[in-house]
Amino acid sequence: MDERMSVVVCVVVLAVLGAAASVGAVGASAATTDQSVLFSHTDDGDRNGGDEHLSSGGLYWQGQTLWFGDPHNETDTEQLLVREYDTEADELGTVVREIKFDSSGTTVETVDLDDTYVLVPSDSRETTVTVDDGAVTGTATIENATPFEVVEQTLTVEWEAGSASTSQSDREIELTSNRVRYNVNVSSPSLSYSELEQVFMSDRTLREHNRPFADRKPFEQRHRMYDAYEDEGVIVLRGFSDGSLETDFSTIETFPDAITVEVTDTGRTETAGLPSSTSESGPFTISELDISDRVDPGESVTITATVQNEWSTAERRDVVFELGESRSSVETQLDGGDETTVSMTLPAPTEPGEVAYVVSTEGDSVEGTVTVEGSEPETNENDGSDGGIVSTIIGVLYPQAIIGAVMTVLSLATFVVWRRR
Repeated sequence: MDERMSVVVCVVVLAVLGAAASVGAVGASAATTDQSVLFSHTDDGDRNGGDEHLSSGGLYWQGQTLWFGDPHNETDTEQLLVREYDTEADELGTVVREIKFDSSGTTVETVDLDDTYVLVPSDSRETTVTVDDGAVTGTATIENATPFEVVEQTLTVEWEAGSASTSQSDREIELTSNRVRYNVNVSSPSLSYSELEQVFMSDRTLREHNRPFADRKPFEQRHRMYDAYEDEGVIVLRGFSDGSLETDFSTIETFPDAITVEVTDTGRTETAGLPSSTSESGPFTISELDISDRVDPGESVTITATVQNEWSTAERRDVVFELGESRSSVETQLDGGDETTVSMTLPAPTEPGEVAYVVSTEGDSVEGTVTVEGSEPETNENDGSDGGIVSTIIGVLYPQAIIGAVMTVLSLATFVVWRRR
């Protein structure tokens, strides 16, 4: 009897354990299924797959493919509408997309979108669908909706502004965007992937600075990083809001004709052309100069020069102003083809005469002279030409006049004496 009870107990225990294991397996399977549904888009390795988890109230960029699903069956619909949303009036706007809704995973293309939007069931105008990190979490009234925003990403790609000592091999590529974190696909028609790798990833410093953000597309491929598109001659690097891609072009034989930068998930693309070579002529020319022809001794003299950058790339140079022994300079930066006016005030010499001036920069110089005028000498009223002649005559005749007067007096005295006799 005891043996039978022992056997029964063992069977029951095994059955319970088996059932528990089965339930655990089902739970694990369900969890795995939910997890795979929620994050399935991150494992597909597809360059054109969903690249963000959509969330109500989030900010996204025009061109992204936004993914979301309904793993917990929060909605009962086969179609959703993407509608514009007026945040000030809390009102629905125009329908911009119709989405065939699949609870296992649906994407929203943001091409041409540039506003705030909500997801609305096709059979209701009273509620909006709320989404959190790619999973539908329920609904909200129109008044309490939290729209997601789609903004067009800006991107400017330029060569680093050069200074007098900047050579081509030292140039970095500067990126400017309204977006803080993103990755870029970098390519060049004249460079292979191995050459791009040497330029951007050849040492530890370059790798630490340029390595892409691992949580941005296309990193579904676990063991692939910046070389995801190696076969296409493209290297994936890290983009910045206002920063640069560090480079080392000295590792390759030929400087590239151009570098093309494409944002990985929005497709925004810009190309930076070949920067001009540093030459003896330099980038800047002086097209106009404004300076007074005549100045007073010690007077402050303002010299204004119109300077133009003849090169196609942004350049930075000193504009030097010289007047006699005085000298000063202004650092000037200009984009390719742009011009500006630069002024400097210097003191004129205190001595009258001609004084030389020079305005120069790397590439051009203009020189000339300015007259420093002396003060007019003071004159007396008797310094006129007529007074001078009279004075000269008097000076010459004055002694003879005295002698004549004396002789006249003596003659008169002699005549008087003679008459009295």
